[in-house]
Amino acid sequence: MNIDWSKAPEWANAVIKAKTGNLVWVPFADGICIGLMVEGGYPQEVDMVPPHEWKLVEVRPTEPWNGEGLPPVGTVCDSNVEGTWEESTVIAHDRGMAIIRRFSHEHEATMYNPVDESQIRPIRTPEQIEAEERKAAIDAMYRVFHDSPGLAAQEGIAALYDAGYRKQVDP
Repeated sequence: MNIDWSKAPEWANAVIKAKTGNLVWVPFADGICIGLMVEGGYPQEVDMVPPHEWKLVEVRPTEPWNGEGLPPVGTVCDSNVEGTWEESTVIAHDRGMAIIRRFSHEHEATMYNPVDESQIRPIRTPEQIEAEERKAAIDAMYRVFHDSPGLAAQEGIAALYDAGYRKQVDP
């Protein structure tokens, strides 16, 4: 389906297909959509469409999210809801929060959660993950090495060895 976004109201960030079959411009808020008809004649206001009576057709195209502010609706990102970062999809915005959909492995169910900017981030590249793991390992070794003030270098290296740190030899 090809939506002409040049005709969309400024506030519309998506198009849904209502149970009646009409396409509707919508803002996402509170899980309720209120908007204008896209097809079927002269644009007219449409009543509230409960979430179980609509299907998302298309999200307004936006620039890729750079991690600043809330990500646009439709963005796949990482979210931290229960203490671990998991891949999620932004499905709405409401009162300065992003509403995300994610699969909870703990509950074995799809969960919907509101999150603020501190609980979301762009999905990291393999290089970013490797750099974070490297930094975490170096920080951990630094703590082991400097746990006892006054250690000589050889004793510090022995403490690292005793803590299980080994040089990896490539085959």
